[in-house]
Amino acid sequence: MLWLPERRQVGLLLGTPWEISGKPVNLKMLAERLAEHDLSVRRLVELIDGAPIEENRTLRELAEADAAQERAHVTATLVEAGVDRDAVATWLVDSASPRPGQGALAALADIVAAVWRGLPPAGEHVRLSKLAADIVHDAHGLDPSEPAGRAVARLAAVVQGTERPLRSGPTWRQAWGRSECTATASRPGYLF
Repeated sequence: MLWLPERRQVGLLLGTPWEISGKPVNLKMLAERLAEHDLSVRRLVELIDGAPIEENRTLRELAEADAAQERAHVTATLVEAGVDRDAVATWLVDSASPRPGQGALAALADIVAAVWRGLPPAGEHVRLSKLAADIVHDAHGLDPSEPAGRAVARLAAVVQGTERPLRSGPTWRQAWGRSECTATASRPGYLF
């Protein structure tokens, strides 16, 4: 909102009693008056702001490129860890995954890949708290309340072709159980 002296200055520039009416500035009128001084509305805003205005289209294209690059990194990371490419593609579109393009998805995928590599072979079992302590250096780091715990459980469910775990409960326990991980009661409600 402009103060009264500023409204008067804009009114003088426009050649109207705009400051009295209290109505919004007519952009067409402002553009016409600015053109008399070899300025555009865009250039005026850039001069006031001190930085060029970036087109939304350009920003969108940059964001899409960043997202594509991050998705490619995540895919390569998880495939290298032994996850099927189709399973990675399904996991990537899960609404619970961070949006690609800002690094959060890649950081999570790095942890998921490390956990995936650390899963025991079929027939051997490990406590989930031990796996978490060994890989993420926190015995509770793969609990259902933790992003990494939820992400690995979702990926395991995709690979196993089972229901996607939404929270701690039977589907979450099933995803970890089929990955040869068992839990002990370290927190209420996590025993299975």
